[in-house]
Amino acid sequence: MNKKNSDRERRKDLRVGMPKPLMVRFRIEKQKGIFKLRPKKIARAKNMSVGGMFLELPPLQEGQLDRIIKGKDKLILELEVPEARRPIRIKGKITRLEKRDRYGKPIYVAGLSFEDIKEKDREEILRRLINICLKSGCSINY
Repeated sequence: MNKKNSDRERRKDLRVGMPKPLMVRFRIEKQKGIFKLRPKKIARAKNMSVGGMFLELPPLQEGQLDRIIKGKDKLILELEVPEARRPIRIKGKITRLEKRDRYGKPIYVAGLSFEDIKEKDREEILRRLINICLKSGCSINY
């Protein structure tokens, strides 16, 4: 079984490919307080569902990615969804991580699943994904 097929089997929700990357602000929550990244540190979501997303991470401090993967630190995502009254805040867990090369520099892309997401936030994400598809076109992946 190849990696692509196994990813499809694990997914519970359809993924919407973004016509242009959706910018996602995030912070890293440590066990002893919160460390906030500067506002310019944002990730780019390539696709998204009501249960998770695939995004390109900005450069992080040494060892920070390892702490997130091991569960010592948590990613707190802040989705600035168009037309929403407030950002949607969700905890994300890295389920897949790839190191890639972009213009000679290493970058990381990560598959995230949302943890402890409220039903109203799932509904809001679904509404916005449908709206993005209707306005800009999108691709649906399963």
